[in-house]
Amino acid sequence: PDVQARIGQLYLCYTEERWWWEAIVTTRRLLVAASVSLVPMESGITPLALFVFFLVGAELQRALQPYRSARENRLELVTLLLLGLNVVSVLSLGVSEQTWARQFIAALVIVADALWIIVLIGVSVQGVTLRLW
Repeated sequence: PDVQARIGQLYLCYTEERWWWEAIVTTRRLLVAASVSLVPMESGITPLALFVFFLVGAELQRALQPYRSARENRLELVTLLLLGLNVVSVLSLGVSEQTWARQFIAALVIVADALWIIVLIGVSVQGVTLRLW
């Protein structure tokens, strides 16, 4: 009980079989931070590595469904896929000439990001509201 009170937030949101999932999430975050900070973006390796991290993370999330809540599993999956989409858009749009098509794709990605942020805020507010009742 004392351990649960102190560090329960790290693992209680996961199923009993996936109590270790926070270590996977933390490792993914460390790999993303290391690739962004240690490898120059111009090398092309960083965007590719980020894309792979998010794609592998999304597939593991889909296959293992580590959260107790089906909603949290879906939210995490969509978030990872959207992060992958952002990386792909950076790769494809790059710094080459800006055509109307590239600007349109960039605008679509920005709209998708904004909509997802609104959804996450709505889910958070709804969660708080449900807990208050």
